[in-house]
Amino acid sequence: MLDIDCSETDNYSELCSNIQRTLAEAMEHKLYEGIQVIRDLARKKGMVNQPVMPIVFTSMLFGEHKDSNHTIGKQVYTSTQTTQVFLEANDMDGNLNLTWDYVSDLFDKDVIEKMFEQYISNVNNIIDGNVLFEEQLNTSDINLLKKYNMTETTISDKSLIELFTESVRKYPDNIAVIDNDDMITYGGLIRWPIT
Repeated sequence: MLDIDCSETDNYSELCSNIQRTLAEAMEHKLYEGIQVIRDLARKKGMVNQPVMPIVFTSMLFGEHKDSNHTIGKQVYTSTQTTQVFLEANDMDGNLNLTWDYVSDLFDKDVIEKMFEQYISNVNNIIDGNVLFEEQLNTSDINLLKKYNMTETTISDKSLIELFTESVRKYPDNIAVIDNDDMITYGGLIRWPIT
């Protein structure tokens, strides 16, 4: 298990170098198994019976040491079921077979398909020697991002006290504060003694 921040760079070569350094540092703790790390994190963060690492990327590329699965026969179907994992990505030895298993109740099929297309595009770019990651967004996604990032608004030049007084005048009977079973209206707040 490695702590990797992919936002540090969009250059694949630099990312690989960063991961390689992180891996070398992590190898100093190789006797501390991943499952124990997850248990300890869950205990420390109060996340027992909750997913601590909900997305997992697993590599089954063994180089010259072939996986025993290949000696049984041709693989036709695969499925992984790691507990408390929402999305699991696997790559296997021999031909590069990229598979994603996911919890269908948590992800919209279209979103997963777009994510997987982007993933495959990144893998193909790396194979072709393109070391920069390029997002592939359709017009609908681009428009959605533009709309989401449109944060311009007119900001009132009134003070907080002026805005509060205006609310008291407009909505004296509306509830302004709820505290357990107690409720206070805007009109009631204006009459509240200041101590």
